Amino acid sequence: LDPNIFWVAGIYGPGIFKTTDGGSTFARLGNISHIDYVSVDFTDPTRQTLAAGGHEQSQTVWRSTNGGQTWTNVGANLPAGTTFSSAPIVINAQTIVVGAIQSWSSGTTGIYRTTNGGASWTRVSSLAPIGATPLRASNGTIYWSAGDTIIKSSDSGLTWTQVGSGLQRTTPIELPDGRIVSARGSNLVVSSDGGSTWTAFGANLPFNITEGTGIAYLHAQGAFFVRQWDCGNSVLPNAIMKLQ
Repeated sequence: LDPNIFWVAGIYGPGIFKTTDGGSTFARLGNISHIDYVSVDFTDPTRQTLAAGGHEQSQTVWRSTNGGQTWTNVGANLPAGTTFSSAPIVINAQTIVVGAIQSWSSGTTGIYRTTNGGASWTRVSSLAPIGATPLRASNGTIYWSAGDTIIKSSDSGLTWTQVGSGLQRTTPIELPDGRIVSARGSNLVVSSDGGSTWTAFGANLPFNITEGTGIAYLHAQGAFFVRQWDCGNSVLPNAIMKLQ
């Protein structure tokens, strides 16, 4: 993997951008917009298959097979009445997993999976994530916040189980040694057994980590960074905090 190459999604405005120079410049990919999340097929060295989920939109999973030049809404083939399909996960060129998330939208929740590029979808679990985007760990396990627990899959999204308790609604992250980090109240917590048990560490934050906040780890500094926001018009004075 080249750390100078990555993709970002833009919710309010043009949708998917890619950088090849570590973020100094970005190029827009295609003409989709209002996108929550983008996932890339890392099994393909040329990174041709991407999937993007529309922001607070049902039956909206955009798929590209040419590196983002053009997009097709394969989410239109999800069952009618499903909730927002904001965060698809590309497993390979033909297999995509998407959560019909629990949210303010009414409709059918659950996890759906396609093995034919989105031509058809199968509901593989009635468990449903809540808002936050997923983590696909280095061993292929998928972790997804589901309220005060995490739902996980170790078989590319085919089956799902629920682990942990009392957790916050935020996207977990993976440390270089494979441990998983989430949050409980105003503390970071770490799991070394795939999310079954969690141990708090570090100082308390002055706020609870909830959906809309996020955790990152910078290996070069051996430090965690936590961000928060409140949908306001100004940046909070403690919008980004560091734990070392």
